[in-house]
Amino acid sequence: MTLPTKQGDWLKSLRAAGKRRDPLARSRHTSAYRWVSGAGDDLPGITIDVYGEHLVVSLSSDEALAKREPLLDALAEVHAGGIYLKLRPKKASTLVDTRREDVAPKLPARGPAAPDPVIVSEHGVDYAVSLGDGLSTGLFLDQRIARDHVRQISQGARVANLFCYHAAFTVAALAGGAVSSVSVDSSGAALDKARRNLDRHAADRDTHRLANAEARAWLRRRAKRPAEDHFDLIVLDPPSFSSTKRGTFRIARDYPDLLHGALACLAPNGRVLACCNMHSLPLRSFRKKVRVALEEAGRAVVSIETLHIPEDFLPPPGEEHYQKNLLITLE
Repeated sequence: MTLPTKQGDWLKSLRAAGKRRDPLARSRHTSAYRWVSGAGDDLPGITIDVYGEHLVVSLSSDEALAKREPLLDALAEVHAGGIYLKLRPKKASTLVDTRREDVAPKLPARGPAAPDPVIVSEHGVDYAVSLGDGLSTGLFLDQRIARDHVRQISQGARVANLFCYHAAFTVAALAGGAVSSVSVDSSGAALDKARRNLDRHAADRDTHRLANAEARAWLRRRAKRPAEDHFDLIVLDPPSFSSTKRGTFRIARDYPDLLHGALACLAPNGRVLACCNMHSLPLRSFRKKVRVALEEAGRAVVSIETLHIPEDFLPPPGEEHYQKNLLITLE
């Protein structure tokens, strides 16, 4: 599968992908979604995300990088808003500085600059994103369905959001009526953006708090508190790999320990949203890891539901999607 070479072929491919996203493009309640999903849309090495009136184009193959100018020209012909470019190295998750100008230019490659933040919506819930501030915008669009599940089950809930980044799951919980929350991340810069998101929703700072901490250490400390301080819903959405001064986290190695820590802080009849975005760990293996950890903890399981991935995130033909989300309900 090769990329187009002529302007007309680029436009044809982009319009074909756009036609598949037409229901999302017409939605009055969702303004952020994936327009082009790489090989799933016959454009390997290219993803294009829509954030309201603006686009974010990510290139992850040598061929895509070589053909970026004709791609950007074709996009500018059909899209008037700002078009931001992200050049993703093969090991982007281990890149120390994701705000480098050579991988994530601050200014758009085409069109007008976007405000900072840009406010987008999912299922009627608003989120703040930054399009020119590093490789990530602060909102992982492949978690749209998972966030809506969190919104639906958060009425009256006490929520903990681990590896919260910009606290999008917490915002969803707030929209669903969560009575309190703690959003945990080891990055102070991420928590600054998290606070911006929560303040936009008028979250009371005494009941919707932030914690600058390594997730597993925070869970160990939290487990020592009285049972009335336990949570009704805990979101575990770690990166596949992370490294801080406090140590490293690897999903394949450390997820069971992370889940054990969460279960020690979970109230009766509580829920855990267990997320995994590791390409090389298939859903079947991830479910097995989760089940073994639950058995070891001695918690009775009511259900383990596999959440769908948004329809605009098409995996390459014949491949399983990298994102896996399990909603676990316990007695």
